[in-house]
Amino acid sequence: MGLTGREKRLLVLLAVILAPLAIVAVRVAGTGATTDFYCFWSGSSFVLQGRDPYDEVAWTSATSGISLDAFDRMREQNCYTRYLYPLATGVALVPLAALPLGLALCWTAIYRRAIALGSTALTAALLARPRSDVPRLFAA
Repeated sequence: MGLTGREKRLLVLLAVILAPLAIVAVRVAGTGATTDFYCFWSGSSFVLQGRDPYDEVAWTSATSGISLDAFDRMREQNCYTRYLYPLATGVALVPLAALPLGLALCWTAIYRRAIALGSTALTAALLARPRSDVPRLFAA
């Protein structure tokens, strides 16, 4: 079963759109200290180490600095002078804090893509079913 001309054009279009996004995603994973994720990861790292993420002196010392971002611009980290999230956020992300920052960013990107693909597949499956099957599919 070969691809039709339309399917080939859609694949090329998809590659043209996704290739630059993949390049940026890899760059972001390598420059994680300038992302919002760094603040979440740092708070969880504090929790993992038994430190208080709400200690402003320790937080500022650990999260301040200047780094290159994904577009090779010098930027300050954006974690401000204190941890801005509920402690439950730090506790929930402790498994990611056990990983190096770049690997934690990659893992996060992978599971976000998996959620998007799963949601898309579920939507496609639901649209292909009669409406009476939808509640049963969600219950399964």
